[in-house]
Amino acid sequence: MAASPLRKSADIWGKICLINFLLLTNILFAQKRMTKEPRPSWIDKPQPGYFIGISQKLPEEADARTEALQNAKRQIIESLGSIIESQFMDSILERSGEINSQNAFTNSRVKVIAKNIIAVKPEKFFVEQYQEGSGGKVRQLYQAFVAVYFDEAAHRATMEQLVAETVRLGAENLTIGKNNAQQGKLFTALAQINAISENLKPLFGMTGLSVEETSKLTSLQDEINTLNESLKTSLRTAVNGDKQLTKWGLPLKNPLAVRLYYLFDNQEISLEGVVVNFAVTEGKALLNSRAITDSKGLALCELREIQTAGKVTIKIDPQLPAEYKLPNLSTTITLSPDNKAIVRILELNLGNPVNPTQFESALQGKLSSLGFQIIENNPFKNMSSAQLDNVSVNEALNLAVKSGADLLIYGTLVSEQPSKVQDNFYFARARGVVKVYNVTTKAVIGSYQKDEKDAGNSPENAGFKAIKKVSQSLEQTILSSLNLK
Repeated sequence: MAASPLRKSADIWGKICLINFLLLTNILFAQKRMTKEPRPSWIDKPQPGYFIGISQKLPEEADARTEALQNAKRQIIESLGSIIESQFMDSILERSGEINSQNAFTNSRVKVIAKNIIAVKPEKFFVEQYQEGSGGKVRQLYQAFVAVYFDEAAHRATMEQLVAETVRLGAENLTIGKNNAQQGKLFTALAQINAISENLKPLFGMTGLSVEETSKLTSLQDEINTLNESLKTSLRTAVNGDKQLTKWGLPLKNPLAVRLYYLFDNQEISLEGVVVNFAVTEGKALLNSRAITDSKGLALCELREIQTAGKVTIKIDPQLPAEYKLPNLSTTITLSPDNKAIVRILELNLGNPVNPTQFESALQGKLSSLGFQIIENNPFKNMSSAQLDNVSVNEALNLAVKSGADLLIYGTLVSEQPSKVQDNFYFARARGVVKVYNVTTKAVIGSYQKDEKDAGNSPENAGFKAIKKVSQSLEQTILSSLNLK
C-alpha cells in the first residue's frame, strides 16, 4: 500500500530536522550523550498517521518538550498545504489561534486549524540528555522527541471545515459585493471580488481535496468570475456635445460632457469619483484638462477658447484603476468649424491692378486650408485704395457683420515708381498696409505695415517682385498674430 501524503510529509520533515540538528550541534560544540537508553525506533521510522516533532538541545527539559510538540504541530499544518501565511503560524501554535487580522478569511482559516491542531495530544515522548563543554564550563542540555497522531480522518475533517468556512465567507462577501455594485460602489465591489478569489486560491492547493469539496470551491469561483466579467464588460461611456459648431476665438457654447456608468440588474448605475482627462488631439483650443465624475457619473469639460478655424478633436480618457484590468473607455469628440472670412487686399503695381492678385489669393488659400469659408460677396471688393485706407473700424466691422464674416482682413499693397540703375536693371519699393479684425468679438487683432524692395530687369518686374516679397512677409506676420500659422 502506497504511503499517504501525510506520512510522506512527516517522514521527510522528520529526517531533515533530525539531520540538521545533529550536524549543527555536534560540529559547533563538543557534546556527549548522557542518556544510556537507545533512541526508540518510532523516531526514525514513524508509523502512518504520526508526525515526529524534534526540539533543539535546550538547557531546560520542559522547554525541549514544548518545542518538540510545537514542531510536530507545525508539520501537521504544513501538510495541509500553503493555506496559512507564515506570520500567522506562531499565533496558531503559541496563542491558540488568537489573532486580529484584517482579513476575515485568514481569521477563519486560523481558527479552524487552531481548533483541530491544538487539540492533538502527544502519544509518545522521548528525551535525550547531553553534556556540553568541559572543566568548569559544563552544562546539561535536553533534546526532546514527540510522536503526535493526526491521521487521514483528522486531515479530512480539517479540510472539510476549511472549505465549508471559506465557501460560507466567500458567499457572504459576494453578496456584499453585489450590494456595493448596486449602490454604485463599483471599485469597492471589484476589490471584494478579487479578495474572495485570492483567498480561494490556497484552498485549491490543499492535498487530498474530495470531489465534493473541489466542486464547492469551483462553483463559488465560477460565480465570482461571472460577476467580475459581467461588471467589467458592462462599463459604458456616453458623450454629449459632439458635432457642435465652433467659432474661432470664442468659447464653446455648451461644455462637453461625458457620463460613465455600468449596467447591473438591468439598471444603469452611475460611476462617481472617476478622474477624466480631456486633451486636444487635432486643432487648437484652451480647455479644462481634468474633471471628476459627480453623483450622476458626469464629468464636464469647458472649452474657454477655440484657437483654430478648422476641426477640433478632443480625446476623453477616463482614468480607471489599473489593478482591476478594466476595458479602455477612451473616446473622442469632434467639433465642426463654422467660420467665414473676408479678405480684400488691393494690389497695385506701378498704379496698375495686379491680376491675378498675389497677397489676397495667398491669404484666401491659406485661410481656406485652415477651415475658413471665404465670403465671395465681399463688400470691400470695389473700394479704392483711398477708401480702404480711410474706412473706420466701426464701418469696417459693420460691413463684415452684415456679410456674416467672423474674420476680416483688408488693406493695400502698392509698388512705387522704380529707379533705374542701368539698362535692364531696376530697383522698386513696395509697401503693404493691412488691418485684421475678429468680427465676432469686435476686436482689433492688429494693423501691420511692411516695406520691401527688390530688383528686376524691367520696372514692372522689379515692382512685382517687391510686392511678392512684402506679401510673403505680411502673410507670416498675420497668420502668427491669429495663432493659425
